[in-house]
Parts: sequence; C-alpha cells; structure tokens
Amino acid sequence: MPTHYSVRTALRRPRPQMTPRNADVAALTYRLTALDRWLVRLLHDHDVLTTNQIITLTARGHRATSRRLSTLHLLGVLDAFRPFLTTGSAPYHYTVGPAGAAILAAARAVDVRTLRWRPDATSRIAHSPWLAHDVGRNEFMVRLAADHYHRPENRMTLWAGEHVCKALWADHIHPDAYAHITHTPTDGGRRRTVAFFVEHDTGSMRPERVDAKLAGYAALAASTHPPTSTLVLVHASTPGREKALRTLLGPTATALGVPVATTNSTAHDTDSPLADIWLPIGTCAERTTLLGLRRTFPQAGPAPVAPGTWTPDAADPQTHGALPWPPTPPLPPPVVGPITDPAPHGEVG
Repeated sequence: MPTHYSVRTALRRPRPQMTPRNADVAALTYRLTALDRWLVRLLHDHDVLTTNQIITLTARGHRATSRRLSTLHLLGVLDAFRPFLTTGSAPYHYTVGPAGAAILAAARAVDVRTLRWRPDATSRIAHSPWLAHDVGRNEFMVRLAADHYHRPENRMTLWAGEHVCKALWADHIHPDAYAHITHTPTDGGRRRTVAFFVEHDTGSMRPERVDAKLAGYAALAASTHPPTSTLVLVHASTPGREKALRTLLGPTATALGVPVATTNSTAHDTDSPLADIWLPIGTCAERTTLLGLRRTFPQAGPAPVAPGTWTPDAADPQTHGALPWPPTPPLPPPVVGPITDPAPHGEVG
C-alpha cells in the first residue's frame, strides 16, 4: 500500500554513525569539491534544502546531483530525512551532517559549538512545526536565485537568511530573508540593484500579526540618518490570502511610509518570481516586475548594516562587521571538470 511504501522508503537510507569529534576531516580533503563545500556553507546558513532545490541552484542534472548527495550523506558531510506524505513521496531534505559541521568549523578556525550546530540538529528540523514554512521560504528564494540561468543579466548577489537577519536587525524586525538582486544590462547600460526583505506567509498566522510587523520596518528605517526605508516583499500562499493581507497592509504601509509589494504562489507557478507578478501597495493597481519596483519606490534603499558586513576582510578573515562571517553566495562556484567520485550502491535522493 502507498502508506507502507512511503514509510519503508523514508527509513531505507542508513544514517552515518559519527560525531564531529570522530569525523575524519583530514581524510575528506581529497573527496570534497568546491561545490560540496559551498553546499555545506549554504545549508548551515539556511538549515534545510530539498534535492530539487539543490538541483535548481546548481543547474546540474538530477541523476548526477542525487548520486553526489548520496555520497556526501554516507560520508557524514550531509544528513538527510524524508517527511511522510499520505500520497506520493517527498524529496529528501538535506541538512549539515556531523562531518560537515567539523569541516565548516575547521575552515573557519572555530569550535563546532560556535556554529549553532547540535548533534540533534536534523531531528529538530525534521520535526519542527515550521518545517513547511522554512522549505517554502527557501523554495521561493531558490527560484529567485536560479533565474540567473535563464536571464544571465539578473543575479542574486546576496541571500541573508533568517539567522543573519536576527543577528543584524532583531531589535526591530524578524524577516524571513534579505536579498540583493543586481541587473546588468546586456547593452552595457547602468547596473541596478534592488534590495528587499521577504515575509513568506503560509496562511498560518493571523493577518493582523503580519500587519503589525510593518511598525518594526518603519522603526528600522527611522534608525538611519537620513531615514531610509527598504522594500518589503510579502509572499502569500494563495490569491485570497494576498487579497486579505493587502486590505490590512494598505493603510498601515501608507501611514508608516513602508514600501510594500505583494504576490502569491499561484502568480509565479509558471513564471519567474522576477516577472511582473508584484503588486505594489499604495501606488498603481498593475503588477510589475521585481526590478520595476525600484522605479515604483525610488525612495527605497538597502537595509542599514556596518561596513564590511557582506564581504570578507582580507586583513582579518574572521571579522565581518556584526557577523562572524558573511552569508554564503547564493549561486555555486564554477564546476571545474566532472565529478568522478563514485556513488555507493543504494537508493539516491
């Protein structure tokens, strides 16, 4: 029966029995590529990514990616779980494994205990009541980043996850993400960058609570001199939810001077999140592109951060403004040559 098959499939893959203490990090130096190390850093930043999301971000084939993920899992670099579904089967969800945590700590010359990683990290993520929200948020951000493969002139240059946002702006706001997307015209025109916060709404929170968040964005803007607002994107689960949110957010955003635009999952089912799916609040009644929102809200700018927050300091690689290290680039490094490390026998993601 489908239920029994789903349970057997979820339990089929063995979990590596190791901890950061007994992980042979030195022995993995010849096994890990730059792409593998990038993925470990990205998972540490954003907690969990599915097989399909990793495929979308890396723009590699399903078979090659699944084989590599299976290898990294059996090496303990990654951990994995598969949520239960009553019908069909869910993709594998990947997190940082014990060997991955040890590698990350060694590369940053810190102790594992400073990384927010715990031996039960995967269990906590797998059973978290916010798992669907976190996966949905990451799906939206992954699709934004992967638009670069279809439109090379658009590139996500920054993806700061929930943990980074908390470290920088917890006194005022608690967004789901903060990002920069840069548009470089193919005709050599002037580059434009749009900076924005993301509020990913699954419909589980009362609309009034979402509306109340705008006061924090207004307070953050007022903390700078001169005051500078940053664009807030609200991604709703359905068209009906988007309509309900706009009814509440409209008067508040206008009164506080917070630039807000909304969309819903249905609007970009068959298109890019960078397409004309964004409906600004308090201005025109037509949807526009994400980059077009910069013309709609010319007063919007990047969020306030200390100098050097987003880029490493060559003189002191362990110091990056208010962060211990900058966020991982959302797009992977170039792959040099094929990956020839054979995958072990067994099921792949």
